[in-house]
Amino acid sequence: MYPFFLESILGDKILIPSYGLFLAIAFTCSYVDSIRRAIAARLDPAHIENLFLICVLGSVLGSRGFHVLFENFAYFKEHPIQMFYFWQGGFTFYGAFIVAGLGMVYYAYKKQIPIPAYSDIAAPSIALGLFIGRLGCLLAGCCWGRPTDLPWGITFNHPHSFASPLGTPLHPTQLYESLLSLGIYIYLLWRGKHRSYAGQVAIHGLILYPIVRIFVEYFRGDTYRGFVLGGTLSTSQFISVLILILAIPIAWYWKQRAKH
Repeated sequence: MYPFFLESILGDKILIPSYGLFLAIAFTCSYVDSIRRAIAARLDPAHIENLFLICVLGSVLGSRGFHVLFENFAYFKEHPIQMFYFWQGGFTFYGAFIVAGLGMVYYAYKKQIPIPAYSDIAAPSIALGLFIGRLGCLLAGCCWGRPTDLPWGITFNHPHSFASPLGTPLHPTQLYESLLSLGIYIYLLWRGKHRSYAGQVAIHGLILYPIVRIFVEYFRGDTYRGFVLGGTLSTSQFISVLILILAIPIAWYWKQRAKH
């Protein structure tokens, strides 16, 4: 793949990380998408702007912090300065989701704005961001898959690619998750036009993405991220199960709240 954008044109003097570029595009598209739908839903776009800033900051801190603390702590304990080497990769979506999510919920509570309504705006935009962001992962080679002999296996040869092993066809797990996230985005947009209560779109997102993640994890090859329950589930699969369980009482509460 291509860990650096336009490397063949710009040369090695100007290196633009593909993952960072696509991450910036993902945040930008998510922001524009959420603002557009917030205005259509007659929600205050100023809150969307504030929530977006919280999301960006929380995502960076949470995704990096989760990777350092739970996925590669032994290494960063010996090389603490490298936890700030963001250009070397090492980010986890669930770390971003948890920290940014808690920050946005706190903001909504302090400002007394309806969490279900704004969650319905955020959910599709998050799926859109995942669709674009995982394409950046594909180019950089991070979040790589296990070796495969399937005809759609992808071989990474660039010496700066994060994938391992190089020169071996791997499951394109980044592409699996990207396309499935696009499917979630399209579905959530449709659900938003046919929801039966505020928060339903977000709840469906909380159900669909963990299912996708549990599926994709079976094909991931970056096993250093860790496993739980005696190796039965990866860390991300375990978190996915917890989110699915948590989504049930939240859905019940928001649905009952809407009835009353």
